[in-house]
Amino acid sequence: DKISESKNNENESNNQNLNINIKNLEAIINDFNNNNSYLDKILVLPEKIEWVKDRVAITARGGGEVYLIDLNNKRFELQNIENIYAHKTSFCDDGSFALIGVQDRIWKIFMANEKEKNIFTVAQIDDNSDVDLSKDCSKIIYTTDTRVISTNPQTLENKTIFDGENNKTPYYNNRIPTRLKFSKDGRKILLTLKEKKDYNLYIMNSDGSKLEKLVEGKISLPVWRNDHEILFTQRIQDNREVFSYDLIKKGIPKRISYNNIQETSISVSDDGNLLLLCGDR
Repeated sequence: DKISESKNNENESNNQNLNINIKNLEAIINDFNNNNSYLDKILVLPEKIEWVKDRVAITARGGGEVYLIDLNNKRFELQNIENIYAHKTSFCDDGSFALIGVQDRIWKIFMANEKEKNIFTVAQIDDNSDVDLSKDCSKIIYTTDTRVISTNPQTLENKTIFDGENNKTPYYNNRIPTRLKFSKDGRKILLTLKEKKDYNLYIMNSDGSKLEKLVEGKISLPVWRNDHEILFTQRIQDNREVFSYDLIKKGIPKRISYNNIQETSISVSDDGNLLLLCGDR
């Protein structure tokens, strides 16, 4: 119909202006082998997707497992996380990753060291936490209650860099961090804060200083495309769509998707040219 055609044309125009290609996870996986039994397992409500250089990491909610898809050689690699039911992951450039998972019915954050091939516990957490790992593997950040904790994975030294209890305002007396994302250089952190009924997007320094609100609304899944452009999802009626926000130009975010799905995860390739998303149709 004319409305759909208009939306598609606007979507294509926005994508061309931003020079970004949007692909669904299902389309990429189907390029490999439609008859592979692992594919069905991976596609059952993926919890998290993330670009790791030329590979894509997938945390499969259906099996609690972590996969790496090699896009060049078209093969799957199952990560060794025995006795841990994976929930969310975050990778750094050397292939090591932080992991939220369940072990012996207890929610924990783990660090899987690629070089030493070992997994160790970083912290015990709430089940609604989020985690992110800096690209150089030097810092893990995670949420717990109203706080954001920064941890050195080498020394396991913890530091609270944000606490909603200590950052109340006359309008917001309860501020709960829900999503976190390091910038590529590790100097900045994107975070969404639940404030009353909204999930607003903020940015702050990696030490928690200079907290600044960027966008208001039902925001989720913030990611960095480059050092000045952010992508995130925002609820539009019953769906979530992807928007772009320029930290230099500010202004109103640009809508770049009309997918009619509920995105559960989005990730941008290292060169910023490809946005991968997955969600429930």
